[in-house]
Amino acid sequence: MVDGLLEVVRVDVRFNADHGNQCDLDGFIAFCKDRGWFDRAFPCVFQLARISDFSERAGFLSRTKLSEEEFERLRERSRQMVPNEATLDETTTRSLYPLPRTSVCAALANDSIVIGADGNHYRCGLQVGEKDRPVAIRRAGGDMVPGRDADWWTGFDPTRQPNCSRCSFLPVCWGGCPKKHLEGDSHSLHEQSLYWRKALPQKIAWQFGVALQESEFTFAESDQFKPASLDP
Repeated sequence: MVDGLLEVVRVDVRFNADHGNQCDLDGFIAFCKDRGWFDRAFPCVFQLARISDFSERAGFLSRTKLSEEEFERLRERSRQMVPNEATLDETTTRSLYPLPRTSVCAALANDSIVIGADGNHYRCGLQVGEKDRPVAIRRAGGDMVPGRDADWWTGFDPTRQPNCSRCSFLPVCWGGCPKKHLEGDSHSLHEQSLYWRKALPQKIAWQFGVALQESEFTFAESDQFKPASLDP
């Protein structure tokens, strides 16, 4: 089916990576090459994704997910194997210059909602069905009442978060996944900070034609976080 589709439309082929299948990446990309998927009228776009425990119900995935560091090494491998940078998705390509953002998630858009099968409204699609996470709860009569997290989502501002507010990378990261802030997932937020300390120098160097390896230079934590200001 993919063979035929690539003659008429763009196809994104996604590899969901975890500890169990990371060793299959080389063989999978080789398979795509052998089929000629990167050389068609509409070349296949390869996307590497990290399996992760984004919701409470997916908590069991925490045992098999790759760390940010492990995933970045796998992503570097895919960059080396996929024949043309244009056939890598935008989260994988190194030529994507880190520009300032205004948002990182549709959940932060004005009036954004996801309607669950239970009739409740959620801001994050990964929280649909979690009983304590609706921002609006449908009562028996059909009227909606605010949920526990409604005010949090309305007021979320990464510039007011304890670490984000003093982070030098804030314009290009914009706090990352707001769900992680809501749930106080300090481990994931720390991993995200570590990713930017390693990846940002590589992305900048790439713009000048320099292939900078992870081991050559990374920002220190003191480079990323400015000292907290003291009230006079």
